[in-house]
Amino acid sequence: MENKIGIDAGGSLIKMVYYESGHYHFKKYNINEMHRLVNWLNIVNKHGTTFLTGGKAKQLSEKLSHKRYLVDEFHAMAVGSKCLLEELGERIEDYILISIGTGTSIYYVSSDSFERLTGTGLGGGTFIGLGTILAHTSSYHFLIDCAKKGEASKVDLLVKDIYEYTQIPINGDLTAANFGKIDHSNIPQIEDQVAALLQMIAENIMLLAIHMAKIKNVKHLVFVGGMLEGNEILQQILASFAKSVDLKPIFLEKGIFTGALGALKIND
Repeated sequence: MENKIGIDAGGSLIKMVYYESGHYHFKKYNINEMHRLVNWLNIVNKHGTTFLTGGKAKQLSEKLSHKRYLVDEFHAMAVGSKCLLEELGERIEDYILISIGTGTSIYYVSSDSFERLTGTGLGGGTFIGLGTILAHTSSYHFLIDCAKKGEASKVDLLVKDIYEYTQIPINGDLTAANFGKIDHSNIPQIEDQVAALLQMIAENIMLLAIHMAKIKNVKHLVFVGGMLEGNEILQQILASFAKSVDLKPIFLEKGIFTGALGALKIND
């Protein structure tokens, strides 16, 4: 049987899926490790086929010396998400798929079609980039720990802060202005600032996702992508927003590998 490998080469990470000894195997590499991965692929899969998707797929493909094909990224995301949902035992006819990686893409997936609806530049790249400015480190895990310890409400101006002595017309805990409490007399702790950064990213992603769910009249939001891996606080914020408008959030455990799995399964 021919060896087949599915790869999703994104802006920050390269994700890989292959089938061996009756099981799917999942691996990931930093984009800076592309040269090492290329050497490994050219040795291990020299008689096999590699299926590539993602923004860096063409760049990676040109470095490979064995048989390889490029796969449409949107198609791969749709197929991969369906496979992971089936693995969970979830049978959903249609849903909004939110992929939060370096940036964020939002798709509509149904039983027989898929389409990319919209996206935003806010995502993991934003979190690490602005987090580096705030905390003076680009360590993703350190920034997540900061967000866990911080309180976004010490940084963000909330609706109830504006309507302090007046009847509040909407939910007072909603954000009126991200980072709106910071001035020369109030510089919050770094942990609070990073928590507010994560809150801002999550809020804006959810505004788009909720709007798309209403347009397509669906109830399920399926979340995947590298920024969600090990990021329980982000998952909690996203889930809270979804549930507040009666939508059902689903977080796929192996969601970071959605594109790579889809690239492989399309060609099974």
